[in-house]
Amino acid sequence: MLAAHRIRQRLESIFESAPNGMIVVSPSGHILQANATANSIFRYTDLVGHFVEDLVPRQDRLDHRDRRVSYTESPSKRMMGDRKDLFGLCLDGSMVPLEIGLNPVSGSDGGEIIASIVDISERRSYEQRIQLHNEALERSNKELEEFAFIASHDLREPLRKIISFSRLLLSNDYGKFTKEGQEFTNYIVSAAERMRELLESLLSYSRITSQGRHFTETDVAQVVDQVKADLQLSIEETGASIDTGDLPRIDADSSQLRQLLQNLVSNSLKYRHPERPPHILIQGESLPESRYRLVISDNGIGFDPRYNEQVFEVFKRLHGRSEHPGTGMGLAICRKIVDRHNGIIMANGRQNEGTTFIIDLPVRQQNIEAPPEVVDDDRD
Repeated sequence: MLAAHRIRQRLESIFESAPNGMIVVSPSGHILQANATANSIFRYTDLVGHFVEDLVPRQDRLDHRDRRVSYTESPSKRMMGDRKDLFGLCLDGSMVPLEIGLNPVSGSDGGEIIASIVDISERRSYEQRIQLHNEALERSNKELEEFAFIASHDLREPLRKIISFSRLLLSNDYGKFTKEGQEFTNYIVSAAERMRELLESLLSYSRITSQGRHFTETDVAQVVDQVKADLQLSIEETGASIDTGDLPRIDADSSQLRQLLQNLVSNSLKYRHPERPPHILIQGESLPESRYRLVISDNGIGFDPRYNEQVFEVFKRLHGRSEHPGTGMGLAICRKIVDRHNGIIMANGRQNEGTTFIIDLPVRQQNIEAPPEVVDDDRD
């Protein structure tokens, strides 16, 4: 008897000090026992003696009673509130979001039920803040993409005119310039052409999501062959060799995958080491959870590994324009393409030894509708 009394005391102590609200309900729906946390959740001094339906919103009470009776007739362990919104009614009339776990009371012949109750108000509030933040971020990204497209699209025509008229002036058909005049006009042409390259890169960046195509099963090896053909002249001029391992078939936007690999191979050719011909290796390996890893490595000049993350930033350059011309957008475009494919891209630079790019992608993509195409009308 003494041992049984101690066990009962221990169980009552556990029940009372549990971090979740705990109530025991009789088959008739009366609350037989409630701990302090349950009283606090529902703003009651003591829940004992109340009907459990008193804690249910009025419009749901009849349905709740029917479900309680049904559960009493066939009790089992059950979670409630994890898949749909479930609210409790507090004494002051306020509503509280809940998750509830039900269990039949072991050893009870009367069909008693013990309910574990969790107030998820803070979690819901946090989730709502996250959702609002994500929505705001999505709107901001969309506005930035639209701005980038409009700005780059509408500025290209004025730049074309600046370049064309400047070249007309240099042709001497409209009078001769002094030596200084020619030099200054060449500066204008050079700066305008550099601005045009930047706008073209910015436009390409904005189009990744605004004009992306459907994901279809794509042979990566075939895409690599297309990239080799596109870059054949540069490959021959630099004496580069490109080796490939076994490459998979994955769901991808084939045109964007081609742009991704072309940017990375072009990067290897551009930043080649002056004392050795470029060697580029493209290989892959299967990963758990239906993912695949592509690895593109080279023996070029590499870079300080401190910049492994920064190289993907927009307009980020680690070398002077005079040494290696470009806009600094190539790797930023690569990351955005990989992001659209629900993947991850990483860089591993090794000063004077080369660079390795690692791309982890899902083998299968969800069937996502391609966004509507934006008409790029350059006829003006």
